[in-house]
Amino acid sequence: MVDTGILARGVSTALDTLEDVVATAQRMLNGARDYAIAKGLTVSENGVVSIPPDAQVTDVTGMALALVEAQSMIDDAVDSAARADSACVAAIVACAVDPDSITTENARERQAVATRKAVEEIVGLLPYGQPESGVQRWWAGLTPEQQIMLKRAVPIELYDLPGIPSDVRNSLSENGRGYDPLATVRWARDNVNNADIDVFGNNCTNFVSRSLNEGGLKERRSGWGTTLERDNWGRSLAGDLGVPFVEGVTHTKSWYNADAQREFFLENGGVQIAVSDAQPGDVLYFNYAQPNESGDFSHHTALVTGILPDGQVLYAQHTPGAADYSLQDRLPMVEQSEGQQSVTIVRPKETW
Repeated sequence: MVDTGILARGVSTALDTLEDVVATAQRMLNGARDYAIAKGLTVSENGVVSIPPDAQVTDVTGMALALVEAQSMIDDAVDSAARADSACVAAIVACAVDPDSITTENARERQAVATRKAVEEIVGLLPYGQPESGVQRWWAGLTPEQQIMLKRAVPIELYDLPGIPSDVRNSLSENGRGYDPLATVRWARDNVNNADIDVFGNNCTNFVSRSLNEGGLKERRSGWGTTLERDNWGRSLAGDLGVPFVEGVTHTKSWYNADAQREFFLENGGVQIAVSDAQPGDVLYFNYAQPNESGDFSHHTALVTGILPDGQVLYAQHTPGAADYSLQDRLPMVEQSEGQQSVTIVRPKETW
């Protein structure tokens, strides 16, 4: 029954995402049709744009240019829906196995594939290849809810889309935290399996510290000699120079320990965020129901990388490396091996 639930959640994720993607593609299609009509063009029932036979000769050149753009926009909308459908089918196929014939770990891997396919469905909405004017028209034609969905689900791909308005880019990378959440997510996704960054036996929190630091969050530290105080976060000069780890000398505990990092951020300008309000670049902590023998409450750290349309929080982690895992889908799996869990999401803010 456990494996059945894991696989079912993967299918549900892909299907829920498909519903939102198709609705957005329909909006794109309607916007392209309206643009064509506003330019004096006609659009057939099967989506073919043409210049009406009674068009004035003086208008034909401008209409011809508009025809090319409108037809491209319509084709993009149709292709987006088709690509999303294909990705959804791939997700279903990945999870369409007899749960009794596979291991629980394999079921988890298949469910992770389904989640990645759901992300692919959303990426397929982006109008690659359109001129800047077409991209800006596409963006303006989306509802505010659809714009937010894209910002939360595929922020890097949206930021990198040629022609996306500068205010959209700024809203993704500059939000008063003191670091760039987009650069943080980008570095994390690129380094989930990078063993060269490993310093400790378990590097999940070190990975998140590195991601935030690479995204612009400055270290808070004092000296590099015999100690790094509890209210600091960072590496000493010795740590920067690659001196083998010595607790309290090369790295602050808040750099590599999940519980200490959570406390540091919350005591130094960070705020706790509800799961429903999570944004890319936030930090996710998995917590025991009760503190362990060391007195730690949080035991695992990950970085929020995206939010699916149904509210599922996606994250990247290290040791082991993984990207675009679903919090809501995988939390029950963590509980199976670690016991009852809770999660805390923190949005760091540089105040030092």
